[in-house]
Amino acid sequence: MNKTENARHSEAHCMQLDEQWDMGRLIDLGGDLYNGMWHLPDPMPPFALKEVDLKEYCRQRKRAYQSHTQQVQMCVQASTYVETGAHVHPEMEKIDQVGLDRSFLSAVVLKIPRHGGQKVTAADLDEATSAADQVIHSGEALLIATGHNGFDPKQSSDSPHFSYDAIEWVVEHKPAILGSDMSAWQDPADAPPFFPMFLASGVLLLAPLVNLSQISTPRIKLIVLALKIRNACAAPSRVIAVLPSGIEELTT
Repeated sequence: MNKTENARHSEAHCMQLDEQWDMGRLIDLGGDLYNGMWHLPDPMPPFALKEVDLKEYCRQRKRAYQSHTQQVQMCVQASTYVETGAHVHPEMEKIDQVGLDRSFLSAVVLKIPRHGGQKVTAADLDEATSAADQVIHSGEALLIATGHNGFDPKQSSDSPHFSYDAIEWVVEHKPAILGSDMSAWQDPADAPPFFPMFLASGVLLLAPLVNLSQISTPRIKLIVLALKIRNACAAPSRVIAVLPSGIEELTT
């Protein structure tokens, strides 16, 4: 996909921000970044936070106080992250080129409970959309809640997955973002892999999410703020669900 096609695709997802949001409740859908956290398998590097020794720096500048800072090592797919098609197709848009129109969106939340190794299929998506009485419009976000928690070491290696026809279903509906609480979308035993097809569509990947099953309404507003790392294919992101007034957060 060339730059002109990328621009056209971005325009197709453009959202108007001239409405007043009902900010009834906020739920943090993003994971933390910390030493020892869940991470993608090798050779993806684990997240590492290290203190930088500033004692000599402060002494030379005759500081009356001691300051502190830290350095970070991580893969751009760390914690909860947004990923562009450049992960597989280097010519596609990078994370710093993603417009702000895809940072503030209407989102549909579909609950499809699944255990490790089970699949979310196109039929599941059809059934869940119908049960929620929702229509997924082009340019919105679609969030799939399976109840999985990829940040729990006991669950991180035992994720549900999407089937190939589920990803085809998503691409046909043209959301701006597909997000889920799964930590491994593709079953490694499946062939062919769906990621080349999915990422070529321009739909952004958002995962793994936390607290998604706490959302008790099928339609929310979504804020997705990815780090603006120039020329990167992905970046860790702060993700916030905005629930309308009168909608309570589920505690289980």
